[in-house]
Amino acid sequence: MNKKFFYVLILLLSIISNVAAQSTMTLTGTAPQPLYIEEVSSQNILSSTLTISRTNTTKSENYTIDLSPVSTVRQTWEYNYTQGVQVVHQANIFTTSNTNQTNNIAKTWGIEQNLATSNVWSGTILQGQSQKQITYYLKFQDWTETPPPYGTYQLDLEFRLWPVKFVANSSPPTNVTPIVLPVTLTVIIGPYIYISFADKNGLPMNTIALDETSVKTVEFKILAKANLPFDVTISSTNGGSLNLNTGTTIEKINYSLWVKDLTTPINFQLTPIKTILSNINSMGYSVPPISEPAIIQVLFDSNESYTVGRYSDVLHLVIKSHW
Repeated sequence: MNKKFFYVLILLLSIISNVAAQSTMTLTGTAPQPLYIEEVSSQNILSSTLTISRTNTTKSENYTIDLSPVSTVRQTWEYNYTQGVQVVHQANIFTTSNTNQTNNIAKTWGIEQNLATSNVWSGTILQGQSQKQITYYLKFQDWTETPPPYGTYQLDLEFRLWPVKFVANSSPPTNVTPIVLPVTLTVIIGPYIYISFADKNGLPMNTIALDETSVKTVEFKILAKANLPFDVTISSTNGGSLNLNTGTTIEKINYSLWVKDLTTPINFQLTPIKTILSNINSMGYSVPPISEPAIIQVLFDSNESYTVGRYSDVLHLVIKSHW
């Protein structure tokens, strides 16, 4: 009988020992404020912190935090929720502020290959220390010619806290369950639109000046780009003529305008608003704008006696989204 009691006592002590060895660490953190950008580039970096807390501070404890899903799938973001997903090339989460080094990309321990200490957040909470903060960094960029369009992007992540020491090229212990903290990142890309007239060298211009003795034909360009599919329309205030208000009458000088194909002039009488450019793909900031040639020719009548003054018309360029 004494022998049986001895065995029971040994088992009970073993259970008590296992309970005492369990960590009291927890992981907390809130989602960072949405990152609002107007240009998808390497300068778009969001950072935020997580906090490791514990109630038992009697001894030092090791910790490791990794990130799920795996790094190769973090380019797929939920786009405007109901509109499906968009791929953001090169976007990822980093363990340090040096986001120019791919070896600092956060990875999933036990799943991804060749993990080093730079791919996780690891360290030691010292005796008497109750909290430890870690910082993570999102680099939201895209080097393709058709980066994602404007809208709201969200990525769901899970930070996993393991109360153990990280060992490179290994897997986390099978008898340890990580503490999981879900975090949703939000990026808002604002719409970007650029459109202008330019001279034949591509420099922006606002006016075209002519007089009776000047060359009657002027070459110029129309420049346009945006981060959304678009059309560009053109219209004329005077319906295709240069007008002079003499105070008693409106004198007119007709002109012709060609855009893009330079084969058929625009007839503002028949088509008051004419689509001259169209781009079905989104465009990037590093990509030059669409540049289309244009020609304006003023139709002076050599038999006409023109009143001295400023004859003018206003051409309106309007960029419209396909959406």
